[in-house]
This record gives sequence, structure tokens and C-alpha cells, in this order.
Amino acid sequence: PTSKRIIKIAYLSGLVILALMCLFPRLVLRIYTDDTFLIEQAIWPYYASLASFITLVPGMIWLSVVSGTGQTKEAMYMELIALCFYMINVWYVVIHLRAELFICWTCDYSYNIILSILTFVYLCRRRGQHKIV
Repeated sequence: PTSKRIIKIAYLSGLVILALMCLFPRLVLRIYTDDTFLIEQAIWPYYASLASFITLVPGMIWLSVVSGTGQTKEAMYMELIALCFYMINVWYVVIHLRAELFICWTCDYSYNIILSILTFVYLCRRRGQHKIV
């Protein structure tokens, strides 16, 4: 129940900031450069990277829950598995497909989703074994 509340709070607070960043992308990108051509080219990759927040929240919170219960070895294994999938996805999309930049940024989703699945399944199993998490 606590992790559900934390996820809800993270989404509510994060989505407000995310919405503002989506409404004013050029203003945010102008922090990094004044080159208008570069800013225009960065808009779609910028949106793709912002959208990863949606898939990031549950996995990071549940990973913190697993680590916080003292199961740091299991948390490390879950993160390593997610990183392996991420690296394979990056290789495939960036090197093999030579995809557009904004598509390359979507590789983050694979890491976030795999990590969310692994941590969620782990926490459900621990709860099913009546080991309070």
C-alpha cells in the first residue's frame, strides 16, 4: 500500500512538471543552446526522453522497496537483468537499425519496463510467501 501511494505521489507531482516541460520545450532546450536549428532537431528526442518518466516511476520505486527490505543482492540481479535487456535493445535499435534519434531514446523504456516487471513479480511472490515487504 505504501509503494502504491508513493507511485501515485510521484506521478502526480512529476506529471505537473512534465506537462510544463512539454508545453515549453523550446524554452527548456534554450537552457542548453541558443542554436535554433539544434533546438528544432532536439524536439522529438526531448519528448521521447520525457515520456520515459511514465515507465520509470514504478520500477525505481519498487526497486527501492526491494533494496530497503535488505534484499540488495536480489535488487542487483534484477537491475543487471534489466540492463542486459537494455543493452541488447540499444545495440539493436542504434547499431543494427540505425534508427532516428528519437527512436533511440525510446530504448530507455525497455529498461524501465523490464525492471518494473521484475520488481513487481518479486514483491508479489514475497507477499504470497507471507514475508512482509
